[in-house]
Amino acid sequence: MSRGLGELQREIKDALAFLWNNKQPTRFANIRTVFLACHGGEKGDTMEPTYERSMRRALKGLLDRGDVVIFDGKGGPGDPHWYANIEDFASLYVRKGKKVRDATHAKEILLKVNAVVAKVRAAARSA
Repeated sequence: MSRGLGELQREIKDALAFLWNNKQPTRFANIRTVFLACHGGEKGDTMEPTYERSMRRALKGLLDRGDVVIFDGKGGPGDPHWYANIEDFASLYVRKGKKVRDATHAKEILLKVNAVVAKVRAAARSA
């Protein structure tokens, strides 16, 4: 049984939150740049391949858990994925004055949004 997020996964979520709050692109390259800056790197520095692989694996784990979502891009160099913490992404769909409490609450919100979108699409197809 899992004991929650690992240190690297928490750092990825923090980097995504930082980028999201500062209205910066949330692609993997930008996440890597934030990591390098937080760990004493300078602009133009590169990351060790093993550490970058670990970051990608940790990000995939977050995607599999549903704690991070891909909201744009097909993947690859020409059209990279754009990532968001599920709490930040769900906050786009809550009423003004309300807050997303945690990842579970965010998942509930997005399930409701998906259901509404499916109904609208079904109605559009039948019309």
